[in-house]
Amino acid sequence: MNKNFNKQRLLATGALLALMSAGSLFAQDCANPIPIHTDEQDVLGDTCTAGNPLPTYGGTGSPQNEVVYSFTAQGANANISITGTGGYTGTTPAVFLFPACSAATDPIAFGVPGLPMAVTGLTDGQQYFITVTADPGGPNDGCGAYDVDVDGTLPVV
Repeated sequence: MNKNFNKQRLLATGALLALMSAGSLFAQDCANPIPIHTDEQDVLGDTCTAGNPLPTYGGTGSPQNEVVYSFTAQGANANISITGTGGYTGTTPAVFLFPACSAATDPIAFGVPGLPMAVTGLTDGQQYFITVTADPGGPNDGCGAYDVDVDGTLPVV
């Protein structure tokens, strides 16, 4: 193959990767949550690459970065487990369930490694939001890589 073809192919691959990563970084806040699915295993992410769209969780400060997921309840009955896979020095990853994606809203459920978050008793047809963040009681710069597993019924938005 000639050098120009290889160079063009390399540039096209780089552009595609940049577009893919820009889309995944863009879809991490309340305006653009990432859909989360039933029986989804290994939802991998990293809060260090996210922003802090919810600086408070109701009355609790949450200065750490978070990634926002969403689903619409329809017979939701699931457990969501989280595991830290890298980083999180001095803190642990956590998941929170919200009935609205607003800094003024208190979470209705939470989970940490070893203690899955139960997602039950929700209003069918209502959109709910799940955030992955560091423990709000930990250091302000707490972040790291995580793995989320959904076990049960959790519909897509």
